[in-house]
Amino acid sequence: MPQTWVVNAADETCKKSLLESSNNRLGLDQTFFYTAIVFFITGMGFGTSYSLVHVDCLNWVHTEWKRKLARGLIGTGIAAGAYFAFEQIPCNDNPTRFFFLYALPALSISFFVFGVFPIICDKLGLVDGNHTLSAAISQDPLVKRTRIPTSTDATQLKV
Repeated sequence: MPQTWVVNAADETCKKSLLESSNNRLGLDQTFFYTAIVFFITGMGFGTSYSLVHVDCLNWVHTEWKRKLARGLIGTGIAAGAYFAFEQIPCNDNPTRFFFLYALPALSISFFVFGVFPIICDKLGLVDGNHTLSAAISQDPLVKRTRIPTSTDATQLKV
């Protein structure tokens, strides 16, 4: 495969032709892109452990669809706005670009979405608060059909 040589990489057309060739996409640029998911997972892990102390996950899931839609629209707007804000930071080199365009947004937005956002939605009334674990179990059709014997059942079985 022939090598692609770019003499003047400061020119925008030369940068484009340098990035279009496939044999030079290895290295820092692609490594930064693919490792940004680690920051997302880290933020999600810490955020979830923070929010589960304050918001019941059954209440979050069993909320009516109108509240779910409102939460989705608000969360999407906040995440898109945050990514847009991070893109406005000038980045001149690859490590700075990686930090401000991949790592920091993934870490902060995932922590916010999985950690702080459920608590804010609960305080705003966008999470239904009447579901508990015992109520969910009592509404399960399998639990209604299965009856646990009691001590009075044992006395009635004596012949």
